[in-house]
Order: sequence, then C-alpha cells, then structure tokens
Amino acid sequence: MVRLIPFSRAALQDARSVERAGSIREGFMFSRKALMFLAAVFFLVVGLGGFYRLMFGYEITLGSLHVGHVASYLVFVVCIGLSIALFRESKDAR
Repeated sequence: MVRLIPFSRAALQDARSVERAGSIREGFMFSRKALMFLAAVFFLVVGLGGFYRLMFGYEITLGSLHVGHVASYLVFVVCIGLSIALFRESKDAR
C-alpha cells in the first residue's frame, strides 16, 4: 500500500479520480430513477389500454385465436400494480 503525501501531485490526482467516480455513480442513480419512471409510465399506458378494452368491449383476434376479456382484466391489474410500484420506487430513488 502506497502512502501519499498530503497535497502532493499524486494525492491530488487520486482525489480527482475519486470525485469523478462519485459523479459517475450519481449519474447512474439519476438514470436509474429516470428509467424506473419511464417503465412506470409505460405500464400505466398498457394498463389503461386494457381498461379501455374492458369498458368498450373491443374484440381482439390473433390469427384464429380469440383473446378473451379475462386477459385484458389480468393485463389491467398486473400493469397498474407494476406502475404503482415503479412510481413509488422512482420517487424514493436518488
């Protein structure tokens, strides 16, 4: 282990590298918060789409397979739950 002399060139360079590492870490936390917020908005939109389908009774057919309203109910419940959890987590994240 190398011992650095206070205020020497090596000590100051070491301090600058620690500052840069801290700013990189803070930038990562900001991007994590933004990513969680965007995921929450995405799940909210998908959940509201499932709710819209339930309210107006649109039918979805994929090929010859009819997608029932139970699937939209599950999409609504799961996506709104995920959206709420992600909004809370993004609010608490730094």
